[in-house]
Amino acid sequence: MPSPRPQRRARGAAATFSSEPGRTPAQPAPEGGGDPRFAAWDPDAATAQGAGAYPFKVLAKGKPLDELLEALDKVQEEMGGAAAHIEARAQAVLTPPDAPWGKENIVGYGITEKRVRGQYTGRLGVTIFVKEKVPKSEIQASAVAPPDVSVGNKVFDTDVQIANPAPRSAVGAFASATDLQQQLRPAPCGSSVGHFRVTAGTLGALVVYRNGGHKRLGILSNNHILANVNFSQIGDNILQPGAADGGQDPGDRIAILDTFVRLVPGGAANFVDAAIAWTKPDLVSPFFGTDEETGFKIDPQPQLDPAIGMRVRKIGRTTGHTLGIITGTTSFPQFAYDPVDENGRRQQVVVAIENQLIIEGLDGDFFSQGGDSGSLIVEADTLRPVGLLFAGDTPGHGRRTYATPLSALLSASELGLDENSFVDAF
Repeated sequence: MPSPRPQRRARGAAATFSSEPGRTPAQPAPEGGGDPRFAAWDPDAATAQGAGAYPFKVLAKGKPLDELLEALDKVQEEMGGAAAHIEARAQAVLTPPDAPWGKENIVGYGITEKRVRGQYTGRLGVTIFVKEKVPKSEIQASAVAPPDVSVGNKVFDTDVQIANPAPRSAVGAFASATDLQQQLRPAPCGSSVGHFRVTAGTLGALVVYRNGGHKRLGILSNNHILANVNFSQIGDNILQPGAADGGQDPGDRIAILDTFVRLVPGGAANFVDAAIAWTKPDLVSPFFGTDEETGFKIDPQPQLDPAIGMRVRKIGRTTGHTLGIITGTTSFPQFAYDPVDENGRRQQVVVAIENQLIIEGLDGDFFSQGGDSGSLIVEADTLRPVGLLFAGDTPGHGRRTYATPLSALLSASELGLDENSFVDAF
């Protein structure tokens, strides 16, 4: 039986988040719902976390051959790696408009099914993603994609596809109105949420995580939604709905930022865009969506072996419930964020993000749009968590969605998650 539909709460004073008198974070209190699994809310107890990177390989259907992964690495190395692409992006602003295209045009490398004139061939190969397809004569020699790549005695196809990944926070035409953009208490997974300086994203999932040895109930979403691409402080207010949907600080506070994986610029490898905000059981709901027809509760056991061809679904702040299919994996050598700093100035942070899932909507539809960042992606049939949505192609450059696989989230020690962290009921 689905959870009852969440209700809008009248605007007013912010919810209060104080520990029960006489208790400490080491003594979980029956506060805000009375669930003994979660430590009592104490904003002053939140502590900062460090940074890190977690190497792994995403597995596709049948576990792609080691040679194919080696081929992907070989192509990226031959093209100069992430640092070369970020440098090319910086230099591009000084380049005459009629100069040949360089590596700034390359936005990603991945493993996908090769396409010929838009048709799938059934063969997995190495894909180079570019903003614009241009004649070879107009490309610098160092930025020309090889026609194929050899590893040992095997030869793999390469393919060039148009893409332009960008964060899926709420922007412009994508900020369409849905029930999920309203103020809801308890707030369901899939609803609008965000750091008080961020437009809006999606409340991805509820998790039980460890911080300083204590278990807490948290909201899982992206760094760029809850932590403003590192331009934040532990203890900052998280609003529901997000500011773009009318959320007011502090009146619509639903959580406080508690921990996040820092996004490190300058060519360093990043594997996760994720953050957790500490919340209370009476303010949130583990049910996904507001509609009993399309809403659901997850199977909390993560799916750690996503496959190319796997059908998935999600509920997000902008597009609601959508169905898609995993079509590949990718890494981005130059992924750009534009957070707002404490002085209200827009910044640009360019990072390299590796080993992400590619998802495309069924029947040519968009799987996500701006504002869906942070959505939890689950296997369509089992409803087991598969990944965390963080980006998608900009209009005119494809319809792909990009997501961090669950294995990377569980490997990020800053988040304090494990295979038993996802909450499906209180």
